Amino acid sequence: MRTNAEVFSSFTIPQNLWATPTGHTSSPAPHTEVVLSPRATRFPRLVGRLLGGTADQTPTSQVSIGGSCRSDSMDCALEARRLRDELWPTYTFQEGGISLDKWKSLLADGDKANKTTFFETVQKLNHRNSIFVDNTASDEVASTYGSYLGNSISVVTCNKIACSSKYENYQNLKDLAREYNAPFLFETNVGAGLPIIDTLKHLIASGDKVLKIQAVLSGSLNFVFNNFNDKTTFRNIVKQAQEEGYTEPDPKIDLSGIDVMRKILILARESGNQLEIDDIENKPFLPKESLNTKNNDEFFASLKKHENAFQKLYTAAAKSNSKLKYVAQYEDGKASVGLQEIPKGHDFYNLEGSDNIVLFYTERYPNQPMIIKGAGAGAEVTASGIFADVIRIGNF
Repeated sequence: MRTNAEVFSSFTIPQNLWATPTGHTSSPAPHTEVVLSPRATRFPRLVGRLLGGTADQTPTSQVSIGGSCRSDSMDCALEARRLRDELWPTYTFQEGGISLDKWKSLLADGDKANKTTFFETVQKLNHRNSIFVDNTASDEVASTYGSYLGNSISVVTCNKIACSSKYENYQNLKDLAREYNAPFLFETNVGAGLPIIDTLKHLIASGDKVLKIQAVLSGSLNFVFNNFNDKTTFRNIVKQAQEEGYTEPDPKIDLSGIDVMRKILILARESGNQLEIDDIENKPFLPKESLNTKNNDEFFASLKKHENAFQKLYTAAAKSNSKLKYVAQYEDGKASVGLQEIPKGHDFYNLEGSDNIVLFYTERYPNQPMIIKGAGAGAEVTASGIFADVIRIGNF
């Protein structure tokens, strides 16, 4: 799931303190109070996409500092690219943090946004134990991770592009993280805030071996197929998913299966396999005309045109008392993604809303898999996952 703002930010939180999130306007943050480790940790945070406006409601956007601090005042930087209909092509660094009620005006008066000068400013500040956080879906931003890691700046990201790029690049980032003692964490690449990647890492580190992975990894597609039926139109349900923030701004990215391919690729790699994105079999359910559209207007017009094809998919599943789910699978070195009819009694059958589910079949869990299930899309849970990775690094 992606949201609509692209924002880069960098900030520092002194450790050995109590940090309490502020600025909540709707749902509460997952952590109302956290204790950070006694290590002085700075968070140069590149926050790309404000996670659907959760800058106003989650601890990833601002914390109020209390207690005794080992380091100097909080440094904060924010760079904004795009927020739906508004544009702030600027960035700003602020001692003491960026107030939630002033960030728009500070950006309006900020310097022109540039990833190179942003990185150079972070380098010039030369703060120890810094963390770079990327919440964009940008190739350009993902290409900068090596520079940060190579300068002992940790990276936290929900951007899947780097970890699903060429295996050589993926492995290079891992090597840089080890060489320069700069953690590279990307839990939110798969399942938003669900502990999927971390659980997989623990299984592998403890000597277990993954035999098979079966998963529903797209909250967007799960939302679509949970709401699509013979009384709705596929086009309208996809439009609803887009408007409610469950899909990318370009929903074709979700419906084409590319996003799910990236996720199962990352899980396969984290299981110890050297797969490339082209090794994954994609079984598309969209008509070729829909896949070849050039913009959202064309795409939605194509979905409307091919409504009968989508209704046939629903009818066939309903006749066999099954539900449609978009499933990713990895087994014996091979991975695939595609729409499947899931019968009653299967672990995927009652998966609701935009939830995700992953089944890990391993040498220790060969028959009854380890199951991780929960909300796999949404700004709040994604933000909580990002924040959890930041806190995890602070506690290293």
